[in-house]
Amino acid sequence: MTLIEPKDPEDLKKVIDTTNYNDDTDRLKLFSAVHDDIFPEVYIGTYWNGGIYCIIPEALRLQPDQPDPEAHRSFASHSLLEDCVLGVNTNVQPKIPLHRRMANLPVMSTKLNESEDSEIAGFVFHQIGILEFWESSEDDDDDENVEDDDVESSKDVDSGNWEPTGFHVVVRFGRSGAANGIYIIYDFYPKDEEGDRYLKINSNRWGRLPNDKTRQQFSIAKIADTMTELQGNRLFTLTEVFEYPVEIVMTWKTPEGIIARVTVA
Repeated sequence: MTLIEPKDPEDLKKVIDTTNYNDDTDRLKLFSAVHDDIFPEVYIGTYWNGGIYCIIPEALRLQPDQPDPEAHRSFASHSLLEDCVLGVNTNVQPKIPLHRRMANLPVMSTKLNESEDSEIAGFVFHQIGILEFWESSEDDDDDENVEDDDVESSKDVDSGNWEPTGFHVVVRFGRSGAANGIYIIYDFYPKDEEGDRYLKINSNRWGRLPNDKTRQQFSIAKIADTMTELQGNRLFTLTEVFEYPVEIVMTWKTPEGIIARVTVA
């Protein structure tokens, strides 16, 4: 299948859904589309509990919790993948940030994943973009008077602005390389005053969507089966929610051509 060159945000959604993520050429085309500022924003709809959301394409925002662990020396340097493709271990709860510990979860993965990856207790993903929220201005007393079409007409609308949520949008994919769901993952490494991202959040102020009256806190949630179903005039909900911090790890390509997490627990 020939991957189309996206000409607009709707084309980009189709590319995200149809990319073979095991194919280096396909991934490079997608990386270029989401990392080179071709599209300023992609509207994805309204959360059921309030708020209008969009994606600012960005392929290199999330970073692994173990950027250069000793274990990586066991892998040939050419087989380690770029940080736009990472993995998540949902059966690992890092020490930072502080949070109620889940029973029997280790704080770091240490087992080398030297075979084809399993989707048990984790998965691999490609980064898509920053999740932003439409923030109404203080002068706008009735947010319900703002129509979706008004918001989609400009990134800087008269009655408010787009603000980052702290979450990043990713596409999960399986052993075959086919897309398998759209997720949001909280970014625990925000930029500091120098623009660096070395320090991890070490407080309880993370993982909540703006204006969510339930105040649900989570690190990962699924928002759609495919990108094309996310539209500016549709509601989306959260499923497969993980309410505790999880571990992000690097990925590698096995001799069989499968993309797998470097370490697992």
